[in-house]
Amino acid sequence: MVEETVPRSEKSIMRSRMDLREHCLALVREARMFKTSDDIARAALDLLQLSVTLDPEKEAQRIASLELAAGVLANHVWDWHVREERLSGKEDRPAFVAKYPMFSALNAVANGTKHPFPVYPDIGKAGAPKFIEWEHPDLWYSPVTRPTLMIEVDGQERSIHSLTHFFCDQYLKRAG
Repeated sequence: MVEETVPRSEKSIMRSRMDLREHCLALVREARMFKTSDDIARAALDLLQLSVTLDPEKEAQRIASLELAAGVLANHVWDWHVREERLSGKEDRPAFVAKYPMFSALNAVANGTKHPFPVYPDIGKAGAPKFIEWEHPDLWYSPVTRPTLMIEVDGQERSIHSLTHFFCDQYLKRAG
């Protein structure tokens, strides 16, 4: 049996498209990807995990980009934390920095990425990703089998991967 297709009117097609659009928008509103500061921290860790899957000999630039993006994203955990905890921001920031010491360095790198001013770390001097030496303080939270993006922060070369990973890991452990 052959079904006969009846062409729909243009108005009917437009109405169907609008219904579908509204349905999709409702789904997006209901299932926002980022609802909490924990979601932001996990997303930063996801970017780091993605960077580890890449071949450093072929994709060093992409690794550096993902690590830097993860650091900038992790920097915004503070903004979400303030909103969730209904904090005052400026008054509560010193306690946050004291609890999460890596945040200061991440914040400086994020600001240096956004504002290329001499008071911030110069990401333009970062160069190609490097392997971390055994004695380096960032060794334990960095990928030891491949190079990582290093940026000078407060006179010391720091691994963006390590700063981001350590901060996000500590932040996510706070509740449990």
